[in-house]
Amino acid sequence: MRENNNTYINSFNQQIYFCIKNWPIWFYTSINDNLIRFRRTKLGNIWSIAANLLIISLMCLVWSVIFKLDIKKFYPYLMNGFIIYVLINSSLSESLNLIHERYKQIYLNIPIPLLLLVIRGISKEVFDYFFFLPIILLVFIIQGFDLLILPFFFIGFIILIIFLILSCSILSICSARFRDIPPLIRSLLSILTLLTPIFWKKEMLGEHQNWAYLNPFTFIIEVLRDPLLGILPDFKVYMFSILLIIFLYVVNVILLKFKGSRVVFWI
Repeated sequence: MRENNNTYINSFNQQIYFCIKNWPIWFYTSINDNLIRFRRTKLGNIWSIAANLLIISLMCLVWSVIFKLDIKKFYPYLMNGFIIYVLINSSLSESLNLIHERYKQIYLNIPIPLLLLVIRGISKEVFDYFFFLPIILLVFIIQGFDLLILPFFFIGFIILIIFLILSCSILSICSARFRDIPPLIRSLLSILTLLTPIFWKKEMLGEHQNWAYLNPFTFIIEVLRDPLLGILPDFKVYMFSILLIIFLYVVNVILLKFKGSRVVFWI
C-alpha cells in the first residue's frame, strides 16, 4: 500500500501539496482531538487559560518588584511572551512522540504523509492559543494600539506556524529513529525557558543584549510579540526568522529524500 505512495513518502514538497489539497483531514481531526480531550469537562480549556493567567499575574507581580519594572508595561510583555512560548514548547514536546507513540497505528495502517500528522498535532496546540486571543486583544486595546502595526502580528503568526511545522517534522522523524532525542530535547526546552527573553528583557543585558539572538526562540517570539506591544519588529528579526525557516526546510527535504521510506521501520 505504501509502495504506491513513494511520491510523497520521499518528497517533502509532495507532502506539503498533499496537506494543502486535503486540508479537511488534518483540520477536522485536530478539532475532534480537542473535543475528545475536553469531553468530560464543563469548562473545557477555560481551566488551562485560568491557570496560565494566574501564573502570569503572580510572576509579573514578583518580577516587577524584583527588577523594579512598570507593571502596566511588563504585564503585556510577559503575558504575550509566555503564551507564545507555551505554544512553541507544547508543539515541540508533542512532536517527540508523535509517530512512534501517539499516531503510530494511524501511520502504520493508513498511507498518509507524515507531515499531515505533524500539522494535525500542531493544530491542536494552535487552537489552544486561539482561546487566549480575546484576552491578548483586550490587553492590546487597553494599553493603546496602532492599527498600522497590527498586521505585522499576522505576518509573525504565519512565520511561527511555518517554524513549528518544519521543526516538529524534523523532531518527529529523529525521535522515531533515536529514542534518546525526546529526553534531550525536553531538557533543552527547560533550559531555553530561562534563556529566552520572556521573564526578562534583553535590554537588561546591556551591551550584550544581542547575545540573546543566539537563542532562535528569541526572534521567533519577538516577531509575534512585538506587534502586540505596539513595536515594529527589527528587520534583523525577520531576516533571522526567514533564514531559520529556509534552513529547516532544506533539512526536511534532505531528511525525507534519503530516509523518508525508512521511517515506517523505525516505529
